[in-house]
Amino acid sequence: MSDYISRDVAIIEFMDNDIDHIQAPNGKEAVQILSDIPAADVVLVVHGRWLPQKENHEFKEAWMKCSVCGYPVSRWTGNTNFCPSCGAKMDAQGEE
Repeated sequence: MSDYISRDVAIIEFMDNDIDHIQAPNGKEAVQILSDIPAADVVLVVHGRWLPQKENHEFKEAWMKCSVCGYPVSRWTGNTNFCPSCGAKMDAQGEE
């Protein structure tokens, strides 16, 4: 898994460590400064959209499905901003 750091924190750390004195040829000091910055708490955001499905004749309802995972939901209960199955944010336009 990748580590993500805050750009602002990295800039502050380099400024606090007097960047003019960091050894550029081998970069060991720069690597150490970056390694000491704690990882940021981030979440991957997946974007999707609701796709129309055929009517479910058993329930006489129109259905939709998530474009990311295919999870089916009723048009009446599933018109939400997030897929209840995979958590995709339903704000994508066109094809993913």
